[in-house]
Amino acid sequence: MWVGRSVKALSAGTGVFDDLVNIGIDENSYKKGHKYLTLVVNHDTNTVVWVGIGIGKTVLEGFFGLLNDKQKANIKAVSRDGAGWIKDTVEANCPNAIFCIDPFHVVSWVTNILDRVLLLLLLVCQTPGSKQLIIRLSFLFIWLTDLEILII
Repeated sequence: MWVGRSVKALSAGTGVFDDLVNIGIDENSYKKGHKYLTLVVNHDTNTVVWVGIGIGKTVLEGFFGLLNDKQKANIKAVSRDGAGWIKDTVEANCPNAIFCIDPFHVVSWVTNILDRVLLLLLLVCQTPGSKQLIIRLSFLFIWLTDLEILII
């Protein structure tokens, strides 16, 4: 399917990368997490536009090496996870692009922080007479982690 779109774009005189404005960059593992692919998606068309074997700055530079200066300047927004190599590579190639963090990673990071805060508070509260405080903190933690129920 991707090959068909590429051939169609090339035969029409347009490049696959000409209309990139809002892109997403992420890595994906295969072979039980022992091998990785770097993927670039076009959020406007919901299509994968490039796949690189491996992860890291060098691999992602392979994608940006295929783009001309005008195509790089057209990229306005990049969604990504917290990988520093993605941020550094995009900043070097598309200085005007803004970054967006995907909701999956935001929820994951906040949940991990809440777990650590609760653990820290429980460790601090291991003193005589702190049972009521532990119960209150537990309810607070449950409320914070189920906040989506209140937003309906």
